[in-house]
Amino acid sequence: MAKKSVFIATHDSSPPQPLPVMMSEIEREIERVEQGGDAWQETDEAVEVETKRPLDAVVPVRLAADTYTELRREARARGVGPSTLIRMWIIEKLHAAHQVRISP
Repeated sequence: MAKKSVFIATHDSSPPQPLPVMMSEIEREIERVEQGGDAWQETDEAVEVETKRPLDAVVPVRLAADTYTELRREARARGVGPSTLIRMWIIEKLHAAHQVRISP
């Protein structure tokens, strides 16, 4: 059986390198940082990351197969997954119900 090489492309203009070479570079960099070297380089920049609130409740919903197929089709058309679409619809409906209750 022939040995295959896996190549990894880098973000700079250097040619792709075989994975073992890349791993040894990564390992050397980890060792350098663990020995007290700076983890950040002058060219590194900090970026702000927006995190989502974790979803901590799961609500199982039973649907007929044809309803689930239609849901998947609608979700795909909107560019989201079925559970995301269900969550969007629930939030929209709850918001509308709240608006009805507080309107004069």
